[in-house]
Amino acid sequence: MFKTNSGGRVEEVTFTPVDQKIPRDSRQTAVGNEGLSTDVGGHIQACSMGGTCDRFNLFPQDKNFNNSGYKKFENEIRDALKNGDHVGPVTVKFQRTEPSTARPDALRVEYIINGKRFRKEFKNQHGG
Repeated sequence: MFKTNSGGRVEEVTFTPVDQKIPRDSRQTAVGNEGLSTDVGGHIQACSMGGTCDRFNLFPQDKNFNNSGYKKFENEIRDALKNGDHVGPVTVKFQRTEPSTARPDALRVEYIINGKRFRKEFKNQHGG
């Protein structure tokens, strides 16, 4: 489920991850170009967890953040799914100083694994 803000940008996403890979497409590159020169287009819900490549599931994110902090979170979810754990729901909330910008400044992720709640906060920057 996607919620948008007054600027039409995704503000919050809630999903239940699955161990099912969805093919990627070229929209990732276009979304990455909407951010800073150090950004890439990254998924909110990874393709390897059932996420799609539509615009609502992509956002400009710092390349290092995408490959470090956010990737560690995704790996935790992916490992839990592979272990047969019950995962979900996962909620991702974006924080922006300017609602109309595609690039969030930060995001908060809340998720449940086997009934236990977790919460992580990330800055959309190197080292996230």
